[in-house]
Amino acid sequence: MLAWQGANAGRGGLVLDPLRPLGGGVYRTTEPVPVYGKWKAILRLATGNSVQAVPIFLPADPAITAPEVPAHNRFTRSFAADKSILQREFLGGSAVLLNGGYAVLGMLGALWIASLAWGLSRLNSAAGRRKARDPGLGKARAAA
Repeated sequence: MLAWQGANAGRGGLVLDPLRPLGGGVYRTTEPVPVYGKWKAILRLATGNSVQAVPIFLPADPAITAPEVPAHNRFTRSFAADKSILQREFLGGSAVLLNGGYAVLGMLGALWIASLAWGLSRLNSAAGRRKARDPGLGKARAAA
């Protein structure tokens, strides 16, 4: 169970509570999970390469015209991709813009790795030059 974004203080606005089996296919949280106010609560299930979720409680969000998903005593809901629940405000958009953003992030990552490799090669070169100037340096360090 995951609940978030409901507390301004105290718990820090995050509750992560694993389910414990009671037997017969019944599971229960180890502590109460908040399903009121601004809290958002979902049940997440990760299997293999899939992460699915069921919304337990989601408050209404007029900014994105999302209705409340109420927490009833008993209900049946289907699992869905957790991304669709966690990002209710995502309405789609330009695939070109989305892929362009990922390309820019990929280039920044490659640039970061290349700069680290360049810096490490400079350090290695400096160590090699120092060893070439003083061949006894390595022997003195080995003896110490």
